[in-house]
This record gives sequence, structure tokens and C-alpha cells, in this order.
Amino acid sequence: MKVFAIALIAILVVGGQLIEAEQLVRAGRECDRQDRVNSPACLGERGRVFWAMAQWARDSTPRGSVFLTPKEAAFFASAQRTTVNQLVSLQVDPAEWVASLRSRGVTHIAVAPLGANISQLIARAERNCSQLLMQKEFPYLSAILKLRTEAEPGDGGASCRLLERRLDAIERAVDPSHR
Repeated sequence: MKVFAIALIAILVVGGQLIEAEQLVRAGRECDRQDRVNSPACLGERGRVFWAMAQWARDSTPRGSVFLTPKEAAFFASAQRTTVNQLVSLQVDPAEWVASLRSRGVTHIAVAPLGANISQLIARAERNCSQLLMQKEFPYLSAILKLRTEAEPGDGGASCRLLERRLDAIERAVDPSHR
């Protein structure tokens, strides 16, 4: 009887995994790879926001732009812009964060709806928000920010407000939906 019960459990577990794998394969076939941003079968909602950010960067920023981003290879593939992984920026003293970004040639920051150590990145960006300019907002309190040059005027606090809302949402562990 025990052997039968164990075999039945194993069949159910393997069967459930096969069903899940079949669903993933079906979803992959339904993905319109020519339009990942608008094809729900390709990516989750946050992934589609990330692709939309990269496409906006490709279409709206100078070719020489350098982006700090959580998924540098994926962002580079779509944006066709040089990228630096955001984790690199977390290895420096917080007081030297902006100077470190500038020394690496970073011109823009992709505040994306995914990635590792996002709360640390947002906290550093929020502390330095007067040095940032809002370029484009996206859902999930995501945005493309530009490192402000000394000659550029501020953005009226738009970057600071977005980063403050994002940090607050992270700290409250709430799903930050764009309003």
C-alpha cells in the first residue's frame, strides 16, 4: 500500500510539472517576438515595462548615452545603448555615488520595475535626486532619469517625488502601481 501511495504521489507531482511545462511552451509559442512590449504571452507586465523603457531609450536618447540598469544585457539588446549594471554602483561609498556614475560615463538611470537590490539603488538615487532629471515615467513607478549637468536646470522636483514614492512603496512592501 505504501509503495502504491508513493507511486501515486510521484505520478501526480511529475504530471503537474508536465502540465506546467506544457503551459510555458504554449505561452512561448504565442509570444510575438517582434512586439514583446505589447504581447502578454512574452513577458510579465513588469518585463513589458522594462522592454518599453529600453525601446524608449533607443528612440529618444543620443547614441552615446550610457545607462545604469538592472538587466544590462537585455537593456543593451533592445536600447542599443551602452549599459552598466546597477550593482556596480552599489559597491561605492554612498557619498561618492554620483561621482562614481560620472566616472563610468553613466548619463542615464533606468529605474526599472525589476532587478536585485532595487531598494538600495532607489535610496541612493533619492538622496541625490537634485542631480537627476526626469526624462520619462513608466508604470510601476519606473522611469528614465538623466544625470544633470551643471548647465542644466532642475526638473522642479519631479525626480525627487518619483523616487520618494518608489522608496515609500518598497518600504511598505506594497506593489507600487503607477497612478
